[in-house]
Amino acid sequence: MRLLRKTADNFTGHDDADAAVVYEGMNSSALDTTALINGAAYFYKVYDFDGAVWSTSPSVPATPDTDYGIFGADVLTLVRDRLFLGLKAAVAAGVVSHKNGSVPCLTAPPLYENTVWPVVSLHLNNDAPEVRGIGELIQSDVINDDDGIDESEGWISRVSLQIVVWALNPDERIALRKAVKSVIIGNLPVFDDAGVVNVEMSQSDVDDFESYSAPVYQTISSFTCLAPSVVQSSVDVIGDVTLTQAA
Repeated sequence: MRLLRKTADNFTGHDDADAAVVYEGMNSSALDTTALINGAAYFYKVYDFDGAVWSTSPSVPATPDTDYGIFGADVLTLVRDRLFLGLKAAVAAGVVSHKNGSVPCLTAPPLYENTVWPVVSLHLNNDAPEVRGIGELIQSDVINDDDGIDESEGWISRVSLQIVVWALNPDERIALRKAVKSVIIGNLPVFDDAGVVNVEMSQSDVDDFESYSAPVYQTISSFTCLAPSVVQSSVDVIGDVTLTQAA
């Protein structure tokens, strides 16, 4: 089989010198990714040689484009949002105190002068493949309503976060540490629904008497989980090509 590509539908035959040879071999399918421009129209034509004569098919138009989306939640964003809501509820219930009515959940260390304490910060420690599949498939391809195929490529990641409680006295730290743990446990069904599984967390207290103008009491929580890292895309398939003997 020989698959040719041109920017105009004016193929002259299997040996068209102006056509790009996309594929030549025995396979019944081919993927074209070389020297394509998104939004530009191309034409494809299949030629088949049976050892004596060439057969051909009607040309088929196609236009490449970027079409993909990230599937699955960003773990840090998901955990930050759930912590913010859970700690806001803890403040409303009187379990944790904060004069603004909610504990800020930051993605960077706080600045002492511009911070209303206590606060929580989250940091990504690591996001790396843990489980790989043959062909990097997360789930089977699905035929969509446009007769194309929705593909899901990626892997299962082991994600590690660091959740830091920042407080100005030890009692405040204890209350916030317990609240953080409770929010994480209470949201296990939410994490599971988002594909974030095997959640584990460990906590340890740290005191910082040097970095700021007043003592800062911290709890360092190490949060780990497994989560899907998947890109989904829709692929238009050219199929059911009928070959006829070339003139």
